[in-house]
Amino acid sequence: MIGHYALGVGAALCAGAAYNVGQLAQKIAVNRLPAQEGAAGRLRSSLFVRLLGSPVWLAGFAVVVLVGTPLNLVAALWLGPAILPGLMSLGLVVLAVGAVTVAGEQLGAVDVAGIALVIAGIVLIGLSRLLVDVSSTGMREPALLASLVAFTLCSSALGAVLLTVAPRMHGACGPLRAVAAGLFFSGGNLWLAEVMHSLNHWLAGAPIRDGLGLAAVALAVILASSLLGVVVTQHAYRVGNASRLVPIQMVPQQIVPILAFLLVFRTAPPSASALPLAAAGTALILGGAGLLAGRQATTGTS
Repeated sequence: MIGHYALGVGAALCAGAAYNVGQLAQKIAVNRLPAQEGAAGRLRSSLFVRLLGSPVWLAGFAVVVLVGTPLNLVAALWLGPAILPGLMSLGLVVLAVGAVTVAGEQLGAVDVAGIALVIAGIVLIGLSRLLVDVSSTGMREPALLASLVAFTLCSSALGAVLLTVAPRMHGACGPLRAVAAGLFFSGGNLWLAEVMHSLNHWLAGAPIRDGLGLAAVALAVILASSLLGVVVTQHAYRVGNASRLVPIQMVPQQIVPILAFLLVFRTAPPSASALPLAAAGTALILGGAGLLAGRQATTGTS
């Protein structure tokens, strides 16, 4: 188990680096688009279509999908969905360096402090060793599936509410969109557990038809939530800095899986210190995200 855990941690860290390199490329592509007429805070459906014609954006998307996603799947296989987003978030270091050296963003002392708090929180969550054993968690039990569906719907509904109010919040528009995107991404990460559960059974010799329908539904949820998260993220980049918005996006990607660990999967903590460590890590991440959101609201895109 320790060897599997180490393999999952390594894959998650590499996936986080690939993810943030791809995000940086997408932000650069968004910056290069000419401004459109209309309110800057209003979502425009044509933005994503225009980005599909950008080689830089497509390259960034390819890094996320072709490098980050396979590594994400390997990590999920050994860790489950509880701490995976947190470990992947260590790629924020890559993002911060690239945002300054490549994208031309400016990081002040408050920005550095905010990112440092997020990273410190991630470390504490990693030390908690919260994980869901996808091979034995009983993912096909009706009660668990009902809880997972309800939990996903609630997180998605909260994201939709944030998208509705974001244009009215002026300086907070970018951070609110980033949080909404994080909520959508979190739903997909949780459903990875069902895909991994079916994959484990198939690799053990079970017939492919066993659990295929449920796995297909899970993949559809992952695809829909990921696509929505990507689109909303691009609109957030239009009004904010990637070096601030990506860490803010990690707030729900940290909190939602931990809540799911407690409320949906109901897995016993591995030690007495696990939940306190996770709670302390969450507090640090919230504090860091608050600093970054404040900076974004007061300085705008720079």
